[in-house]
This record gives sequence, structure tokens and C-alpha cells, in this order.
Amino acid sequence: TQWPWVKEKWGDAKPEVVMKNGDTGPNFEKIAALRPDLIVAVYSEVDQASYDKLSKIAPTVGRTKAEKEPFSAPWQDNALHIAKALGKAEEGEKMVADIQGKLDAAKQAHPEFADQTAVALSWYKDSVAPFTSTDVRGRLLTGIGFKYQTKIDEVAGGDFYTTLSPERVDLVDVDRVFVINDKADQDALKKFKLFTNLDAAKNGKVTYLLDSEGPAVGAAISQGTLLSMPYAVDELVKSAG
Repeated sequence: TQWPWVKEKWGDAKPEVVMKNGDTGPNFEKIAALRPDLIVAVYSEVDQASYDKLSKIAPTVGRTKAEKEPFSAPWQDNALHIAKALGKAEEGEKMVADIQGKLDAAKQAHPEFADQTAVALSWYKDSVAPFTSTDVRGRLLTGIGFKYQTKIDEVAGGDFYTTLSPERVDLVDVDRVFVINDKADQDALKKFKLFTNLDAAKNGKVTYLLDSEGPAVGAAISQGTLLSMPYAVDELVKSAG
């Protein structure tokens, strides 16, 4: 897929996909065959054994030292970590500052967000699956001014998301709910009575964002890259306003 936010930079380039959703780990043979100059494994679950294997293929940039659990580092830290590895630290710092400016502007333009608690979630494995406040999806919602439902963090126990049993769906009954799924999963969630009976759903306070389909706002938010973030922030604020 060529996402809306990369078209200008990529032009006609077609990247080689080395890992698909559902894969249990990197395809080392495919990566080696590409003869890379640098391997970026920052936003990943790569463990020490995989890191050592990748390092034998090419210099490899792993997660930041401060990131204890995979996918919990602030998007800013990941972006600067990658920029430094590419020898573009200053450019990275400027882009991060510009995105932070967008977040601050959204907060100022929407002071009402500060009085509302929000949560981002998906429908996954026939369950309501909310993301934690340390996941990029949670960080973006607090970045534009919302309070986050931090009880999700306690239940997730260090993971970047959790799946809720039917009796715990009340945890996502907050002021604003942002659903990141493609249409088939959105439709399945809308048939789940325990979700549609929540006050947020009844009061029209649920925002549905397509993940990889259409404008792919969900993917822009989830990727949290320097190219996707400006697009993600603009679209998220539009959908929340």
C-alpha cells in the first residue's frame, strides 16, 4: 500500500515487504537478500536473539534503551532515535517540534477536550481491545488534550493493548471512544450489544476511523512516523472536533 502521507516522498518507488501482519518474526533470508545498508527495528518486538541475527546482516538500530515494553516509547523518542541513526538528527528534531506544535495548537483550539476522558480501541479476536495510554494511539489522544482511561494500563499489565472480557467492557464507557478498524471489524463491533449499549455509543460519542482502508487514518495514527503524524493529527482533530 502507498499511504496518502508518503506519496510525495516515494513517487514511483515500490518497497519490498519483508514482514506482514500475523508473522511471528522477521524473515531473515528476505532481509539478507536485499543487502541493506541499515536495518531499523525501532518500532518492533525484536528480541535480543533476533537483534543479534539482524546485526550480522547489517548495522541494526533497535528500540531505545528507555523502552522497557515493546511499543511503549513516546513517538518522539522513536523518531529522534531513527533520525540520529540516519545522520539526520537536526532534521528529525525540527520535524518533531513541528508536530508538537500541531498538537499544542489542537489543545488550544479545543479546550473542551481537557474535560473529557477518551480511549482508543479495536475489535480484535471477537473482543473489545483497547490500547494503553503509553501506546502511540493513547499518546496522540492525550497529545491533543484528552484525558486517557488509564485503568486500561493496569489491566494490560505492560502490553500495549488488552482484550476485555464481556464483564469488563465498562472500562471503555468513557466520554469519547475512538475505534480503529477496517469496515468488516467496525460492522462486527456495531453488532456487539455490550458495546452499543454503552453511554458513549448511545450518545454518538464514538468516532470510527478506518485503519488500512480509504483515508487510512488509523494506520497513520498507529504508525506514528514523522511522515504519518502530521496527517494523523489533522485527521484525528477533524474527527474529534
